[in-house]
Amino acid sequence: MLSLKTKIELGGMGPEHAIYLFPFGDMHTENKGFHDKGFKQFTDDVESRERALSFHIGDPTDLANRRTGRALKDIESVGGMEEIKNTIDEKAFAAQDKVIRLINPIKDTLQWSIIGNHSWPYFDTDTYGASTDVNISNALGSPMTTGLATTKIGLAVGSKSTSIRIMGRHGLGGASTETGDQNKLIKEIMQYVDVDIFVAGHTHHHYVRKLRPLYGFHGIYPISHNRHVGRTGTFKRNLLIDDPMHPSYEEQAGYSAAGLGYLRYKVWLKRKYRGKKDTIIPHIEGTAVSVD
Repeated sequence: MLSLKTKIELGGMGPEHAIYLFPFGDMHTENKGFHDKGFKQFTDDVESRERALSFHIGDPTDLANRRTGRALKDIESVGGMEEIKNTIDEKAFAAQDKVIRLINPIKDTLQWSIIGNHSWPYFDTDTYGASTDVNISNALGSPMTTGLATTKIGLAVGSKSTSIRIMGRHGLGGASTETGDQNKLIKEIMQYVDVDIFVAGHTHHHYVRKLRPLYGFHGIYPISHNRHVGRTGTFKRNLLIDDPMHPSYEEQAGYSAAGLGYLRYKVWLKRKYRGKKDTIIPHIEGTAVSVD
């Protein structure tokens, strides 16, 4: 697990002083279905916010998967791999460079990057480095992990402060229905007592959901703890009409249309009196932003 913390000074209470959290992922940039205009919409949204943090949930490229690995083993068994290795490494390097250019405008907001299941491990590591995702994270100055990532975000107004915690992973497997997909995330967030927002990618579902609150106590006063889960969607369109003889894997498998977009959480502070004590609490509003 990658566990980090940061602190943000806000100018005051209320939505006009909000911070914005942007989980995003599953770009699959070199796939023919990559939605370049949609990704530009995303980076413009991040850049337009005075206080923004972004979180990369994985799979910036589309090169490596289990089918690719099996195919390479089959080719290697009959020889002739060197030329193929060079060709794929060159293609992967070009895809890596494109991702860096696309994310670069918002790199100062990037808190961490999760390595997904499509990272390409280079054959020629002396020339190209370890893998596409590792190189991308290093170029953008982003901490990285192949597992869970979490950030505790301290929020302060004057002498008063509180915090929220966001946690994410890329994901494994999938669920064919949105309800099944949501249930997986709900089970995961239940394992943690202080996670406010839990997000994941991988399945290309796209939604946010505010869960029923948990209750605890502040001294003698009962308090509610709100929790949120979300899937970050994708920037890869999987239903295309330009080449009927070469449909996407998702179309052939009968998957639903991809949830194109990203997540945006607006977080601000509000005053709460508990008895005579003046406290502040965070308010979180999640939106699954579509780039259709």
